[in-house]
Amino acid sequence: MNRPTLSFWSWRRALPQVAAVATLVIVLSLVFPQDQRVLATVLAPSIFLIFSFGSRYFIAAEHRKGLAALLKEDFDSAVSHFEQSAAFFSRHAWLDQHRAWTMMTSSVWTYREMSLMNIAAIHSQKGEIAEAKKAYRRVLDEYPQNCRAAKALVFIEAVAREHEGQSESKSHS
Repeated sequence: MNRPTLSFWSWRRALPQVAAVATLVIVLSLVFPQDQRVLATVLAPSIFLIFSFGSRYFIAAEHRKGLAALLKEDFDSAVSHFEQSAAFFSRHAWLDQHRAWTMMTSSVWTYREMSLMNIAAIHSQKGEIAEAKKAYRRVLDEYPQNCRAAKALVFIEAVAREHEGQSESKSHS
């Protein structure tokens, strides 16, 4: 089974996370008495992690459910969850665009892009070539810089041409 599209990490998108933890440490250091400032340096990352995981758990719930279904190889359910995830992030695009702050994720790809890529990969995995091509084209229409979708589409089309060529040579024999 192909691995699902999770994310690509970016230093530029990680900076808000570092800034958030540093700000929490500073604020908590000012709030706590001087003899308890060590507690502030422990508490700040804890607050950050709770917010980070909590926001992703709730905001990206359909995406998370899609990944779980995909890992169980429940492809139909996974596609449904990824479609719901893509629709959610279309309606709430600002959450996805500012995911470095809203969900404390440093992913280069948006959740919508990851959802669409996973839908395309599932169709490919299931051998639904026409649907896979359509899904990868959809990704490229919305995210033309997505080189993985472009490469996957080229690969699928090459395999389809080769398969057609083999079928033709067998029929001529």
